[in-house]
Amino acid sequence: MPLMLLGVAGFSFFLDQATKRLVARRLAAGQSVPLTSWLSIKRMNNTWGLPLLRNPRGQIMLLAAVVGGVCLLVWQGLFFQRPAAQVGLGLALGGATGNVYDQFRRGAVLDFLDLGWWPVFNLADAAITMGVLTALWFFSW
Repeated sequence: MPLMLLGVAGFSFFLDQATKRLVARRLAAGQSVPLTSWLSIKRMNNTWGLPLLRNPRGQIMLLAAVVGGVCLLVWQGLFFQRPAAQVGLGLALGGATGNVYDQFRRGAVLDFLDLGWWPVFNLADAAITMGVLTALWFFSW
């Protein structure tokens, strides 16, 4: 697996977990702190995850499937070989790993970014979304 993908995945996971730890230490569940007129930090425990993720075996199976799938795409596939696509896959992998780790460790995913007009989310969710969009944008035939 390319080192860039692993490095970006590790950085994405680390940043996600560090921000979640900071929010968990500073805010009580449901507490909100406005940062700007359009962004607040609001601690929410998201328990709406997949039923599979409520079971530790299911969490491990899902994580192994995600990592294995990304490995197969990168090693055997010609589709995501561009560096930008590798960065996108790394972001998505790191974000997915962060949310699965939360579900496993806390029993819920900690969400905290509140735009007011969108459901509360976290950096892992943003990394997954931006990562998938980037990988698909730089998809090569």
